[in-house]
Amino acid sequence: MLHNPGDQLFYTYDFGDNWQHTLRLETIQPWVDHDPVAVCLDGRRACPPEDVGGIPGYHDMLATLAGHPTPDTEDHPDWADQLRAWLPPGYDPDVFTADQVNQQLQIGTHQT
Repeated sequence: MLHNPGDQLFYTYDFGDNWQHTLRLETIQPWVDHDPVAVCLDGRRACPPEDVGGIPGYHDMLATLAGHPTPDTEDHPDWADQLRAWLPPGYDPDVFTADQVNQQLQIGTHQT
């Protein structure tokens, strides 16, 4: 549980891909009606696409997008085209905006 600033919460998302996450409580502030339940302050890079294959699959994806085949992909010349067709339209692994994350957090808190 998170009780004091600096406390951390660790969890694994998708036991198949084994994404390890750490959340750290920054501050505790008084509750204000209609404030968001959660807010993203910062981050780096876009989230990996769902079912990309965990860390190894993500690294293969990044290398392929950068034009550098990996030992796992170099024997599959059509891999880059298949990957681009599979990725969400406009996916850019270098792009992150807290505003987009916060929009998704707001949507999630209003679903029943």
